[in-house]
Amino acid sequence: MDTPVLRIAIFILNVLLSNKATAEEPKCYSRFDYDEKLIEKMIRAEIKLEEFAKRMDLNDATMGDLRTDFRNEIQSTKEDVATDLNDFIHKYVSNMTDGGWSDWSSWNMCPVTCGVSMVTRSRSCDNPAPRMFGRQCMGNDKEWKTCEVLKCQGQSMQKVAFYASIKVDIDGTSANKPFVFNNVITNVGGGYDPSTGVFTAPTDGLFVFSLTVRQWSSSSKGNEGHFSIKKGDIVVMRVYPDMHSKDHEFDTASGTTVLELSKEDTVYAVADNSGKYIEGSEGFSTYFSGYRIG
Repeated sequence: MDTPVLRIAIFILNVLLSNKATAEEPKCYSRFDYDEKLIEKMIRAEIKLEEFAKRMDLNDATMGDLRTDFRNEIQSTKEDVATDLNDFIHKYVSNMTDGGWSDWSSWNMCPVTCGVSMVTRSRSCDNPAPRMFGRQCMGNDKEWKTCEVLKCQGQSMQKVAFYASIKVDIDGTSANKPFVFNNVITNVGGGYDPSTGVFTAPTDGLFVFSLTVRQWSSSSKGNEGHFSIKKGDIVVMRVYPDMHSKDHEFDTASGTTVLELSKEDTVYAVADNSGKYIEGSEGFSTYFSGYRIG
């Protein structure tokens, strides 16, 4: 029996026999006994080597089977992923729909019965509605604009506005006497009287009034002035030109007030002090105005 395993065993045996360490050699009492025990040991070594070789062959086969199974599993997983992806595309992506705006609704009703307010209108992103990851509509779903109702308490809102300046200089004011702004530019509704300088409200409402005064200073006329708008006998606003104690200088002061008036209420402008010099000949440098806002 001459096999590779036996040759390996004989080689190992020769190495062992060349070793002089008697502790590793079999204990024998004769040459025949020694050879018998050596052959027995060689046979056991050959058997173990053959078992090891068979086990190695078996492991190689098992590893090959594992590699094959792994490749098959990878291929199966790829096929499953491809199938799932195709299903996803068919179900979602191919059926994806971007959103579209509906038509604008009608403007809603003005929420006030008199004056100015806001109204809105709207639209919806449902024409069509976005589906399956489709894009939402771009832009606003609401719009606003102002609305104005000119009827108050069942009557048309009367337009009222005036604007007037003085034509000539006033050389010496009279305290608490209405300024007469006799250069009338606007007088819608007829509320302002250019002969007296008094505005009389032709109707109830909310009004805005403005006063601008240009004053000249001198040692005899003074270097500052106080001027007011009055509602009836009540001061509702003041302006103060101030030349800072300098003679022959001009200064202009302006002010605005908002008043709620009843019909026949009066509004006018006055000087709080006597003897002041007011510039009027310089076009529209001193003026009085008012208008209704509601």
